[in-house]
Amino acid sequence: MGGDGGSMRRRYSMRINSVRMSAAGRTPVDRVFTADAIMNLVHLIQRERGVTCALLGGSRAESFAPVVRAARRDVDKVMEEQCWPAARCACLAKARASADHPLADALAGRRTSRSDAARVDAFCRAFEDYNSLMRQEIDHAFAQVKVDGYEWELGKMYATYEAFARLKEATGKERAFVCGITSLPTKKSVELVSQRTRADLIVALNEQQLHRTFVKKHAPRTVMQIIETGLTYESTELRNIHRTLEETFDYISLWGVNSYSLWLKYSVHIDRTRQLQVLLDQLMRNAMTKEEEDENVNEDLIARTMALVHAPPAVKPGEAWEGQRDAIMRELVDADADALKRALLRVVDLAGTEEDASLRSFDSPRSPRGVGPEPFRAARPMWPNWLSCLCGGNGATAPSSRPRVVPGRLPPQAAGKFENASFVQKFGIGLYELQFQHKIGSGAAGTTYAADFKGKRVAVKVAGSSEVSLDGWEAEVVVLGYLNHVNVVSFLGAVMEPPTHCLVMEFCEGGDLSAALTRSTPKGFFMRMARGIASGMEYLHSKSILHRDLKSSNVLLSADLEAKVTDLGLSVALRTEDDETIARAHVLTSEIGTYRWMAPEVLRHEWYVTSADVFSYSMVLFEILTHQLPHADRTPLKAALSNATGDGERPRLPEGVPPAVRALVEACWDSMPHRRPAFADIVRRLDAIEAELTPEERAWLDAPEGHPVYTKA
Repeated sequence: MGGDGGSMRRRYSMRINSVRMSAAGRTPVDRVFTADAIMNLVHLIQRERGVTCALLGGSRAESFAPVVRAARRDVDKVMEEQCWPAARCACLAKARASADHPLADALAGRRTSRSDAARVDAFCRAFEDYNSLMRQEIDHAFAQVKVDGYEWELGKMYATYEAFARLKEATGKERAFVCGITSLPTKKSVELVSQRTRADLIVALNEQQLHRTFVKKHAPRTVMQIIETGLTYESTELRNIHRTLEETFDYISLWGVNSYSLWLKYSVHIDRTRQLQVLLDQLMRNAMTKEEEDENVNEDLIARTMALVHAPPAVKPGEAWEGQRDAIMRELVDADADALKRALLRVVDLAGTEEDASLRSFDSPRSPRGVGPEPFRAARPMWPNWLSCLCGGNGATAPSSRPRVVPGRLPPQAAGKFENASFVQKFGIGLYELQFQHKIGSGAAGTTYAADFKGKRVAVKVAGSSEVSLDGWEAEVVVLGYLNHVNVVSFLGAVMEPPTHCLVMEFCEGGDLSAALTRSTPKGFFMRMARGIASGMEYLHSKSILHRDLKSSNVLLSADLEAKVTDLGLSVALRTEDDETIARAHVLTSEIGTYRWMAPEVLRHEWYVTSADVFSYSMVLFEILTHQLPHADRTPLKAALSNATGDGERPRLPEGVPPAVRALVEACWDSMPHRRPAFADIVRRLDAIEAELTPEERAWLDAPEGHPVYTKA
């Protein structure tokens, strides 16, 4: 086969390696090196942002001014080395403008007489401008390593590298904000911080949680051992500050802390994070270089193998051909299995692409079609399955060994269908239109804040860091956007600014039902809650929506104690767009909800429909009657198992329950789903019960502390 085999081998190897280059002709290792060079500049600008915000507070300008000057010099030097684009130079100049005069005054030892409002305004403008610049620069850095929409060259290690860098940026935002407000001259001035600056802090806190969770979940073990110390603050003071911001968002209480001391502690943490980032970058580049070297060796071996099997029949079998076959077989046996597999899967990755077609045709790039000898095309060979795939046969294909990372999903963000123009026009709310006030609560699905929106008090639920939380955000947006009922929480709009996704809803002053049941309840509370929840659920079911997580904590109370069903993140539509029922055993059999309130058929993974919500409703009625959790004497899982196994043990109702109420509760938790009443029937039965209650029964239901059945620990 001589020259023909060598020629085909060289052409094959050349084409394999050509697709590993970007359009600019740089390898993935080159692009990661470029990204880290940009991240070095980002680190310097993060430092400049933090100390500039501290300077603008004014109370310690003489301490911060020399640090600002040094930080600017460091940034300018690297900018010049990297030949920064004029547009981004202009953005940096804009961010610096707010501090130019205060910096000059502080360096000259001049005292300024600016008002508190002017200091706050300068701090907010600088904070926001630097954040905008950082967002552009980091996005630009990681855009360098995206190839055709996938990051398969890097896998989990690259995804961890990016998430860790974005976590560092979110931490840098927190440093700038905290050092800025603690440097302001009076506590009153802290209250003047703009709503946009407060929103940026909310975003930073959410991003820290999101990226930290992602790194812990996805980082390879060897990588995690390197960067673990960068995920949390070593300083107790910084941990307490971060906890305060996350749990209460009470940044005003931080005023009075020594801003210079905080600056030093934050900087120690962020500088250490940068060192870990550099180590991670080096580890990643070493791994990629080693992988490329291994692949080059093995791809050459595969190229020679393909040339061997595609040799003209005239030379097979022959002494030279058999000698080369034996040598290649020995190399295949001795080759590193994992490296060889990656090289093989690389070829399979090309199956069906233009590269695959050119590889199988073996046309020389130096000889256009129609010029020179007709290239040889082999018939389909009868080789083992993996070689059949390799040679273009129709054997089973194999997935790539590299983790494929879809941009925008790691860390998770909402699907594009919610970011189209029509949806944004109808429901979109800008993050900076919200004036965040304080934290209301948090859970697995996210964190909820009280805020002002166009002069109206609202509740803003920021989606959490998990994929489930984001899926819940999407589901709740879809459902709430088309509902309107007095007993379902009102939806005002959504923030769709990845990675930040928020639901904006009506603010319910009464809190949630579970909290209300820890206090004394007013007269008529049971009947009002029972009917309000049933009415809201009747409306949802009339719209073919199954809630799937009905419980007391998912019922909010208005100021006048109107019950409002909320948290539809686990809900599901039972009809398609053409109104055909799609509820089937394979669709609605998953274990969804919260154990204590979960219907038996849901726990058993059986087919379920709206009657599952009715069962959950019965458990809520039990809560309102007793002011206690269902099966409060056992763990959540044991509570669910009690309901779902054997004859189905139900919570013990208290003595004295009015017979009509007892009958309703027992009907709703019937073990046979088809025997449970629909919510329309429940509403009618409640109206009849209300009309027929005796004074004694009404007084029993109105007991302010309920009727507990479990001994309190």
